[in-house]
Amino acid sequence: KFLDGKEAVSAEKAAEIAESKFGGEFEYAGESTLGIKTYLFVSGERSVQITQTGGIVAQYTDASLSAGGETKKTDEILASATEFLRSLGYDSMKAVWISEQSDTVYLNFAYTTDDVVYYPDLVKVKVARDTAAVTGMEAMNYIYNHTDRGELVFGETDGFVLPEGFERKSLVKCLIPTDWNTERAAYEISGEYDGGTYYVYFDAATGEEIKIMRVIKDGNEGNLIV
Repeated sequence: KFLDGKEAVSAEKAAEIAESKFGGEFEYAGESTLGIKTYLFVSGERSVQITQTGGIVAQYTDASLSAGGETKKTDEILASATEFLRSLGYDSMKAVWISEQSDTVYLNFAYTTDDVVYYPDLVKVKVARDTAAVTGMEAMNYIYNHTDRGELVFGETDGFVLPEGFERKSLVKCLIPTDWNTERAAYEISGEYDGGTYYVYFDAATGEEIKIMRVIKDGNEGNLIV
């Protein structure tokens, strides 16, 4: 949807875009025709995919950036990732999930405007913990889904029914994908209940409960950012 109405770009133009965004010289390495059509370019241990329509950076990897030094603060990592996305034209992005591992921090960013989080418009970013440099990004979900949805309707928040003992932590206006390849405006309520962390979604207009998600511990530590 993000590419609708945009003009096609040549491989030569896409190479210029890659070089202007990341510096250095990039060599053409083929193209992808699966899903979103892209040109692939490489420069040493760096690679980048540029959409054939619109000339948008869809994916980037820099394997030359190794980690292992002193860990940067989370604020520095967030700032680095946010500025990186802004430099590529991904504006109004908010980090909604962060997972910190031994040498890499993984972040999910969602398009956010007027205090509404658009979860379908997601960009994934990898950052080295020691330098706060971005080592990878992937924006296929954003490119598939981002478009002008018009004004979303959000009703009152007084009628939500939660189980007794549910300890509410946050209330967020959002747009969520459905199982039927559509989208739905919702209120997201996070909280603790019976020893678990839950996210409950209510229809933004009617207050109807539409989805419950429980956080499952799988060994990878992560935190929702609200």
